[in-house]
Amino acid sequence: MRGEHSWDIADPARPSVCQHIEKHPTGFIDWYLSARKRARVPGSKYPGTSVAAWSLFMNMLQTDDPKAGELFRSSLAWLLACDPTSLGAYQQRIRQMLSEMFTQT
Repeated sequence: MRGEHSWDIADPARPSVCQHIEKHPTGFIDWYLSARKRARVPGSKYPGTSVAAWSLFMNMLQTDDPKAGELFRSSLAWLLACDPTSLGAYQQRIRQMLSEMFTQT
């Protein structure tokens, strides 16, 4: 029963992320960063936020996006500075991959 509930992703009355991105003049990364700044909950240290930021960061690296560094500093660098035992499994894995990425020669 698609579209029956207001939270249903197929609800035509609900604007899609793509529609929000199209309205933002400077592209997806700026939209993501501005949305992140406005977000109060769950916040930048929430595991889901880390996973989304990691996925976006990897895509940006693959496409040589010059704003990958900004995303790293704003959303992922804190993982390298914290105690890994204070993190959940996904964040520990992201931290490990970041650490490996920056220690490669």
